[in-house]
Amino acid sequence: MLWFGFVLLVAFAKQGLSAVIVPGITWALAAGTGVMLGSWLLGGVYMVWAERRYDGALLRIRSESGN
Repeated sequence: MLWFGFVLLVAFAKQGLSAVIVPGITWALAAGTGVMLGSWLLGGVYMVWAERRYDGALLRIRSESGN
């Protein structure tokens, strides 16, 4: 979702993204950085969720199968 929104911004809001926030940094650079950081954050949240939800079940299945 983050990436799709960023692509839409690039496609339809080029003028806005080229605006300078501070010298040397445009909205495009800030938005791209936000997409990368958001992806890391969402990946981390998913990893924690998956470990809590599935690791216990996986250990139980392995112990029941004798492995």
